[in-house]
Amino acid sequence: MSNTVYEWQQAAWQFSRAALARGGHALLLTGARGCGKRDLALALAAAYLCDAPRSDGRACGSCESCRWLAAGSHPDFALIEPLIESDDAEAKASAATRRSSVITVNQIRETCDLLEITAHRDAGKAIVIHPAEALNAAASNALLKSLEEPPPRTVFLLVSHRPALLLPTVRSRCQFVPVRIADPLCAQRWLAANTQCEAPDLMLALAGGAPLAAAAIAADPAWTRRSGFLRALGAPDADPVRIADVYRDLAPAQVLSWLQTWTYDLVQFRFCGRTRYHRDLESIAGGIAQSLHPIAATRLHRDLVALQRHINHPLNARLLVEAMLIAYQRAVARDVTSA
Repeated sequence: MSNTVYEWQQAAWQFSRAALARGGHALLLTGARGCGKRDLALALAAAYLCDAPRSDGRACGSCESCRWLAAGSHPDFALIEPLIESDDAEAKASAATRRSSVITVNQIRETCDLLEITAHRDAGKAIVIHPAEALNAAASNALLKSLEEPPPRTVFLLVSHRPALLLPTVRSRCQFVPVRIADPLCAQRWLAANTQCEAPDLMLALAGGAPLAAAAIAADPAWTRRSGFLRALGAPDADPVRIADVYRDLAPAQVLSWLQTWTYDLVQFRFCGRTRYHRDLESIAGGIAQSLHPIAATRLHRDLVALQRHINHPLNARLLVEAMLIAYQRAVARDVTSA
């Protein structure tokens, strides 16, 4: 279990510790995906349950509670995440196995059963829910009673990339803890020290400034194909069907991610003269943006964001990629007079 508190999380760490010390029972850690919110929640849970926390407030790592957490057998701790979609025990151990997109009501009910049992240790109990927006409606409603009337010495640590998707009744019962990267140099130092990334600035830009997401991009072999893919899309004679065939082995979610950030860059360049994500392709974005109708591109970006909900479960992945590329080609081909 992680006991990591990153350099850029110090403000959120101190704020969370103070909130728990004052008797706070439900914290909602929010921030961009890839800034380490899950690790922070686990570190807070470990410190809360620890018998002898260190001077900086972090768990000691050697007491009985910390050993239980390390072994994944702590009776007073629960980590609630979407279940792996497989009945095969061997497949569940594989990182490549898909996870469900929701946290179910049965998972919350099992946790509520845990809360009714007296804590094994005096410290209390800690429940981490990640990501909280994965709670479906029934699970959210089942969680509400525990959030309203928590058992003594029980803390809930909810982690959310998109807190607006949570039920208002859940949000209102939690204290918000923003996890921000105020100093980009912290992210750059961490990325340089922990990865073999040859272009850390570009990786951070592609990840929206989130260092853990940047490290994941750098470690993914697919990222090396990003430039060729977007250059092919930017060619005057770009053929969406042919491009979909050339890059047919790419996951639809990867194509969608590139298209989302690319269309955002096109609109931003049209109005601001610069890109946010694909900075190495700024000259290509500039050429497309000159004749781009921003309303068409903005509508496309909105449709791509909506597609995110079911991109991991396409009925036909190839047709879905073709449809996305054709929609993109139509959007960027429109000029002001045709809008």
